[in-house]
Amino acid sequence: MLPLFCLLGNLFVRCSLPPDHRNHKAHRVATSEHHVLPTVLSGKINIVSANQITLTAGKSVTPVTVNAKTRWWIARAPSQPTAFRQSQPVVVHVRHLRRSSYPVALDIADEKSWRWLVIVRKKVMKVTIQTVGASSITTVATPTMPSITYGITAHTTWATGGTIVLSDPFAAGSTIWVLPRYSPSLGVVLRAAADTPHMLLLLKERQAAIVHAKITSVASMPQSIELATVAGDKRILNCASGLVVLRGKQREDWHILAVGMPITVRLHRDDLGNRVVWKVIVGSRDRHKR
Repeated sequence: MLPLFCLLGNLFVRCSLPPDHRNHKAHRVATSEHHVLPTVLSGKINIVSANQITLTAGKSVTPVTVNAKTRWWIARAPSQPTAFRQSQPVVVHVRHLRRSSYPVALDIADEKSWRWLVIVRKKVMKVTIQTVGASSITTVATPTMPSITYGITAHTTWATGGTIVLSDPFAAGSTIWVLPRYSPSLGVVLRAAADTPHMLLLLKERQAAIVHAKITSVASMPQSIELATVAGDKRILNCASGLVVLRGKQREDWHILAVGMPITVRLHRDDLGNRVVWKVIVGSRDRHKR
């Protein structure tokens, strides 16, 4: 049996720790036991009904729900379920929903089409616009790339002539650089589009939560930092109340920030939706995960 002072000491230490530290071990165990379900499945398709398919991979058979929002792809183009033959090898992009017994298919594609989809949903590309709609643009097909339709949302950003603009400035026939992203509801949408690759990099950096830069000016009332970023942008960013300034692992005072100092800033949105700096890391690139 442990001496009374050891038990009391242990109790004092546990009570002195913040709640997140006391629960850290339990949280770590729960995290390690959490099973991450795959979102991309492959196998041979069997169309059971209008609402379900099965995928067979070896001895494993996986039921998958399909619905009106499921996108079907053959030969790098939109298709229909009737174009797929039974036992055809496919890749199925799924979403796991708590209310559904089976994974729900977002995309069903032949293997060549899936490799193409991965590229067009992530890769910066130079394209020529064929048509412009109210909520999308469609590109001109090339010998190596089929036509692509990109959705346009309220969050799409634009630049032309070296200036960031509020709405789509491009017409049919324009050659532009595009930065896409994947949307479960819309497919591939535009994060940003610009008439030069340099301006596209600036737009991409403007959307980032982490920015690497050098300080060009510091203001105290209110707290703000003027930056020259690695992408070549010049920005003035306001700072959140309770700003954290770190040099290595040491917390520092705001007043150490000086012109010419290399920093990494981390941003979040304030109550008004504006991006503000909540952390500054001095002298080295931020190695934390986003």
